[in-house]
Amino acid sequence: MTAASAARASVFKNSRALCWAILLASGVIYGSSFSFMKIAGGTGAHPLGLVFWFAVLATGALAIELAVLGKLRGLDSGLLSFCVPWGILSVVFPNLFFFYAAKEIPASLIALGIALVPILTLLGAILLKREKLTLLRTVGIGLGAAGVMMVLLPKTSLPEPGDSVFVLVAFAGAACYAAEHLYIEARAPKHVDVDRLLFLMFSSVSVLLLPVVLASGTFFVPHWPPGAPEGAMAAVAAITLLDYFFITLLVLWAGPVFTSQAAYIVTLAGMLWGCRHLPGQPLALDLGCGLHPDGGAEPGSPAQDRAAPAWALTRRPCGPCP
Repeated sequence: MTAASAARASVFKNSRALCWAILLASGVIYGSSFSFMKIAGGTGAHPLGLVFWFAVLATGALAIELAVLGKLRGLDSGLLSFCVPWGILSVVFPNLFFFYAAKEIPASLIALGIALVPILTLLGAILLKREKLTLLRTVGIGLGAAGVMMVLLPKTSLPEPGDSVFVLVAFAGAACYAAEHLYIEARAPKHVDVDRLLFLMFSSVSVLLLPVVLASGTFFVPHWPPGAPEGAMAAVAAITLLDYFFITLLVLWAGPVFTSQAAYIVTLAGMLWGCRHLPGQPLALDLGCGLHPDGGAEPGSPAQDRAAPAWALTRRPCGPCP
């Protein structure tokens, strides 16, 4: 056992209840983000522009917090060598994948893909020789792979046969999160506050994405006064910021394999959040009672193609949901 692993084991042993509480809170909170992603896309905004704005919102919130606490001064620019790759891996790529997937498939299916994170994290840790491969773990990895195939292969498991491509896009986002956990464990600077690291990470993502969204024509100005899409975009920023804080703490305290178990809670919470009405919104979400990209036209009719873009959201009758 390395010195870092021994120190982490000591922290986890002394704070086991706290680690499990953070794991549960992280999963429940982040599980709601996929439903908000669908609403945030209601304006037809490009996913790249949405990722840019929620990175800006997260940066602004962290700047206020650091300024109030007097921690904004003395930030070490050398930390950017860790924070820039971290931001690309954990913010840019996965959220682009999830926003693209959210246009076409239910939020519950995206949440289902998140369940791959523990399997992929364990695989990565084994390949990097940070964990040992055991018979039980081999069976678990095999069962996880079988579950993925049960979603992708049967023709009746997806709303449309072509949706398997977008499910794979969501799975790619899950793979990014698995890689993020391993990256934080291997490269995170010691003795640096997590909120400072997050501020540098989100601010670097904002700076990197600004010329990209301007050059690609995906930049947009949110409506004022803000409506449901703008509120959902702010919610995604708040949820992501809070979740990243929890996840980073857990990786440093308990390791990436333990932390990745939050994905199981995210999956369940995402499916349950998707089956609830959002406060103040006449929209229900997924699982037979949710946001449906049909623009209000009859499925398969010519009017459906003209009624609204793929991002348009309408309400379906809520059947089995309470």
